[in-house]
Amino acid sequence: MDRINIAILEPGKAPRQAKVLNTPEEIQKLVGGYVEETTVAEDLVVLSRSDSWFYDLKACCEICGDVFFGTVILCGKQKGAYSDLPVTWDELKELFPQLWNEKEERKDKVWKTLKNLKV
Repeated sequence: MDRINIAILEPGKAPRQAKVLNTPEEIQKLVGGYVEETTVAEDLVVLSRSDSWFYDLKACCEICGDVFFGTVILCGKQKGAYSDLPVTWDELKELFPQLWNEKEERKDKVWKTLKNLKV
């Protein structure tokens, strides 16, 4: 069975690289349930748990205006099948810098909200 290079995003953690079996079972195991696919570019997809809203999972990240919950995978897609990330790790950081900064950004947003509260 083929393995693919992916990025795994988990709430509150920095993204990490992994090489996993390219099977539906493996992808489902990683996201924790049935998989929902969101196309980011012709050859780049986000894979997340389709029913994450039902289980009240923690917010993981925002990509292209969509907020994803629980564990999320970024991988490539070619000819209808999942494939290696179509970009290098450094290119991924340039394309989606928020994936590495969201924890700090969230803290800043919470702090600004708390400062604006009138008690």
